[in-house]
Amino acid sequence: MVLLVSLVFLLGACQGQKGQQKVLIGSKASDAEIWRYIAKSDAAKEAGFEIEVKDFVEGPVLNTATAEGEVDVNAFQNFAYMNSFNQEQGDSLEALGSTYFEPMGLYSAKLDKLEDLDQGAHIGLADYPSDQSRALLLLQAAGLIELTDEEKSLYSVDDIQANPKQLNFDVMNENTLPRSLTDLDAACIGNTIAMEAGLDLEEDTIYKESVNDDTLGSVNILAVAKDHPNKEALKKLLDLYHSEDVQNFVKEKFKGTKQPVKLDQEEIQAASQYEK
Repeated sequence: MVLLVSLVFLLGACQGQKGQQKVLIGSKASDAEIWRYIAKSDAAKEAGFEIEVKDFVEGPVLNTATAEGEVDVNAFQNFAYMNSFNQEQGDSLEALGSTYFEPMGLYSAKLDKLEDLDQGAHIGLADYPSDQSRALLLLQAAGLIELTDEEKSLYSVDDIQANPKQLNFDVMNENTLPRSLTDLDAACIGNTIAMEAGLDLEEDTIYKESVNDDTLGSVNILAVAKDHPNKEALKKLLDLYHSEDVQNFVKEKFKGTKQPVKLDQEEIQAASQYEK
């Protein structure tokens, strides 16, 4: 009887207050702000969640913490970023589902339009593989470069086959790109980093991504360890994110730059593929 009472007590402690499931979400920047809003909502409590949000600075560190079970779920990355991590670190994460799409932009502090780019201009690119690949595809869509005809899951600067303007590519940490705009002619910057730096997707870009089926890998997700025991229950977090109240908050706070996306399971599986 004593053993049974002790077991019940321990189970109750793991569940949190009033039988709620405790969930530790690792996040960063604007995503952390969204999940703190959700954590305080009545909807989260009604869904049976007691949510705590832990801030991280570096994406790879957060992914490792998720894979090792230090956090339950993470909210900060897109499919391509997760796929790159899995390719390098042993296929340890999977997507619970999709949240939003943020267009990447070609930002410039010096130019007003794409046509103003001169021969030999310096373009800033992120050093992380998935971000660099996305940037190169953006530059190709803008007509500035041509990539190899070989179909690849990730492209690097080595895959550039044509560069008619003889552009120079300065590769650096993504967080340094905004403050390097004074030294560069332009830089490919993801929306989260751009917003943190006070840049405006509509006002400060000379070119930006379009939302279409070809940008599936750039859709943001909630990621979880593949061996997490409560994956199915955690999928209810997606319902919270896509609720009307949360979407109104996101739209007002981030000026419509985080465009909601709800992919079905087949689309999620397709977007989670990479070269092994």
